[in-house]
Amino acid sequence: MSTPEYTTTRIWVQTLRTLKLVAAMSQESMVKVMDRLVQQELARLKELEAKQMN
Repeated sequence: MSTPEYTTTRIWVQTLRTLKLVAAMSQESMVKVMDRLVQQELARLKELEAKQMN
């Protein structure tokens, strides 16, 4: 199995605090939380776009 690639990104301090809290409460890593939230937002936007096309 290959190792996932990582990069650094800038986020607001308050957002980082919230991300840490979500990660702790869900017992996930911050990377996994960030990935999950981004995937959920992408799915939401795609669904919204599909509704607007109809």
